[in-house]
This record gives sequence, C-alpha cells and structure tokens, in this order.
Amino acid sequence: MRLLGHAMLPNPARPSWGMLASGQMDAQWIEVDGVVQATDGSHMLVACESGQLTATIREAPASAVNNLLDAGIRIRGVSLAATDARGQMQGVELLVPSLQFVQILQPPVDSTALAVRKIESLPQIRGSRELIHRVKVKGQITCIDNNDYFVQDASGSVRGIAKQDVVLNLPAGGWWTFWQSPSPSKPTTNDASLRVGDSVEVVGFPETRGYAPVLTEATFSKTEPIRAVQPVKTTVEELRRGELDATLVTLDGLAQGSESLGQLLVLQIQSGLKTFRATLPMMGSPNFHVSDGARVRVTGGCEMEPISHAELGKRPADFTLHLRTPEDITLLELPPWISLRKALAMVGALAVFLLAAFFWILGLWFYARYA
Repeated sequence: MRLLGHAMLPNPARPSWGMLASGQMDAQWIEVDGVVQATDGSHMLVACESGQLTATIREAPASAVNNLLDAGIRIRGVSLAATDARGQMQGVELLVPSLQFVQILQPPVDSTALAVRKIESLPQIRGSRELIHRVKVKGQITCIDNNDYFVQDASGSVRGIAKQDVVLNLPAGGWWTFWQSPSPSKPTTNDASLRVGDSVEVVGFPETRGYAPVLTEATFSKTEPIRAVQPVKTTVEELRRGELDATLVTLDGLAQGSESLGQLLVLQIQSGLKTFRATLPMMGSPNFHVSDGARVRVTGGCEMEPISHAELGKRPADFTLHLRTPEDITLLELPPWISLRKALAMVGALAVFLLAAFFWILGLWFYARYA
C-alpha cells in the first residue's frame, strides 16, 4: 500500500441486524446503536436491535472502556463476519479505531443508584433490545446451579446468570479476536461467598427466556436478611404450566432409579403419571442413595426446559428440580418388601425348583419300575 493522502471517512451505513447477521456488510464502515452489556477493557459486548455483537476498540485506555458498561452508545467501525472453518456465521465483530468513534447516547447509571424493582415487574419491561439497561432486584437465594442463581422475593422468582470471565478466541486464518462464552464442557464454579438462604441485591440485564425472567451478566451483593422464602407445595400438573419456573417448590413422588453424572446424582421421580428429573450435588455425600420404590418428598428450584413450538400448546413443558442438599429429600414411605422385580425372581426360582422336583420324582418312578 502507498499513502496518497488524508481524506474524510465515508458516511457510515446503518444496516439492519438481518444484514449484519447474514454477512452482507462484511468489511464495510457502519454505525450501530446499542447498550454495552459487558467489557474487559478492550472488547465490548453490545446488545443491538435483535442480537449481540462484539466491538473491539483498537486504541483506548482500559479504564475508559470499562466505564462504558450499561451505557447507551452509537458506535462506528468496520463490520467483520465471524465464520467458522465451514464458512458458517458465528457472530459479528466491529473493529473501532478509537473511542473517538463511540458516542454516548445515555450515560451509564451507577448500580448503587438504581431503584429496587419487584421481581414480578421484570416481564413488564418493554422496548427494543438496545434500549434495555440494567435493573436491580432484591430477594433470597433459594438454589444455586453452577453460575445460575435462583432468587425470590414476595412477588416472584428470577434466574440470575452470573457475570463470567471473557474468553477470547483467535479463529483459524484470522487475526481478530471474537467474544465467546466459556465452553459448556468446561466446569464453571459459582461464587464461594454466596450460599443458599443469603439475601442479595442482584443487578443485571433483563431478558425473557421461556417462563421466568432472567437477569444476564448479573452481579450479586449481600444485604440484610429478609423473611425466609418457604417452598411452594405443588403438583406436576402445576409445574408443567411454567408458572413456577425458578421457584422453590416441594412435591411428593416415587423414586424410580438414579445415576451418577460427574458430581451430580440424577434421580428419576414419578408423581402421578409423569416422571421428572431431580439433580443433587454430591460433593459432601458421595454415598447417598435413594431406594427404588421409596415414596419421597423433594424440595428444590424448578427449572423449565425449553421446548420447540411451545407457543402452539402442543406439548406440556418438562422441568428439572435442582435439589440443594440431601436434606431436600424426605423419606415418606419405605419401598414395599415384595417389589415386582423380587416377585418375578421368586416365581422364577419356584419354577426351577418345581421343574427339578418333577424330574427327580420321574427318575425315581423309572428306577422303581424297571430296576
């Protein structure tokens, strides 16, 4: 390349998210509006109209970039399509020369100055994705599942997904970096200072994922204790409607088997005509066992499982119950001594005995007749 001189930058295009996600704007100078949802001081995760992109600031103080968290911005840069080895779109990155090309439309609000909202009000938040900023709620942690925290107040439940470290990846054949979530195969650890029963303030970005509201990129701070949350006594039919997603619940059922998956004990519990899963961390009780056929009462956080075409109402939703400790399983009734398996074994053994006795008697008869 040979320098010819200096000129004005072209007017930036303002593409729709569909054009960005399809790769049509690759290598073009563009302008987008959004909210900064996370940053590591050099890269920003920006929520736009219908999706998220990564913006890499080539020259900027890390402290200045970190101060943009939760700010509404208008940003200009070169759009790059993030593709894998097969050429499939994996995301969008925006290369920004400097903070000169970042205009603050709405300054970030200090999280300590945010008003506490009732959890039941979170689904009522409306507006385009790029206009949604952080909110604060207060409640009690009722269950912890890796980086997911189930939090309840007197009005409802929310699932807080804790802010995670940034993982940067250098694609094959590329020189730019791309924001990635940690691999699902890698174990994630939760904040050791947080425990079930703690009263916390949660600050995060509200999203709707299925049934209960979700706060992403959430941060937690302990507060003065509030009134303890009591589990909701329920049934499978009520749970499958999704109204108790992320809620601490309790229900009765029959243990139908279990298996170990890493550090989890996965129980199959039958309640009525439905069988559901209940998971139990086994860090402190590796030898814990529940006998098949035992009638038990289980208490834990309900997590609705995503289903396809749920809006059609064709199939009731499934759920998983996340138990916290072995004390969340109460034995109501021992399994019957004679189970179906034992009965079949006894019938088989009796049949073998009778068959052996028949041949023994037949042998004696032949011996007495022809001896």
